[in-house]
Amino acid sequence: MRELDQDHLVRRRFGAAAARQRFGPVGFSSLQPTLPLEVVQIDHTLVDVVVVDELERLPLRRPWLTLAIDVASRMVNGFYVSLERPSILSVALALSHAVLPKDLWLSDRELDLDWLGCGLPESLHLDNAREFKSEALERGHGSMGSS
Repeated sequence: MRELDQDHLVRRRFGAAAARQRFGPVGFSSLQPTLPLEVVQIDHTLVDVVVVDELERLPLRRPWLTLAIDVASRMVNGFYVSLERPSILSVALALSHAVLPKDLWLSDRELDLDWLGCGLPESLHLDNAREFKSEALERGHGSMGSS
């Protein structure tokens, strides 16, 4: 019985609401970091623009935006934009962008400004999306030395 998925068992026995209450995300009121990089939230959103074909201007699709936001400062520390649905790759690339300094990234785009958000987060706050439950993310998070 211990090896069975507890979320699935509660959902089948007591319904989706009971499963969300027991295994769902923690309310935002519990996130009250005081220092930058104490907690970084990562999530995806479908952008309200349509990418069009370069030659014929035919609509292709709407891009996905993956954001890594520092909760204490509310600064976007990293992001990734893709035409593909969110995946562990989207998460990894947004996290890489969040962790690394932005100097070269900004100069490649001829932007003369400072973007100080970088560094390893102490903890990540994630929802229950499949890509956040991947073994690769667990291994990477464990190598960061944080909880």
